[in-house]
Amino acid sequence: MANMACDVAVMCADLDASARFYTALGANLGVEDGGDDADYFFGQLSSLLLTLVPAAKPDVVTRNLYWGVEVPCLFEVWTRLDEAGFGDTYQLHMCETQVYMVAFDPDGNRVTLRERQRRC
Repeated sequence: MANMACDVAVMCADLDASARFYTALGANLGVEDGGDDADYFFGQLSSLLLTLVPAAKPDVVTRNLYWGVEVPCLFEVWTRLDEAGFGDTYQLHMCETQVYMVAFDPDGNRVTLRERQRRC
């Protein structure tokens, strides 16, 4: 089965904090010119196409989204989150077959991360 990309747009209360968080998860983000509106971030995190936009008002901030992505190495994500000041925003979990991480962005959106399985 081919990987399918998914688009997620997040309206952020603090755009820079959100960009630091998603970069720590492994997102490759670039600044996009918003024209008459504010600039925003766009990039990719695993198969997720991610847009981070500054919220114009507090009541339009995106909250309580849940999604999951695969990353090459959970230890690297863990280390980057700690270095970026987000050490209290994630938890590591173990089940019988794998370890995974649940992390919450600055606006309370939940991202579940697991290591990419190597396929022969």
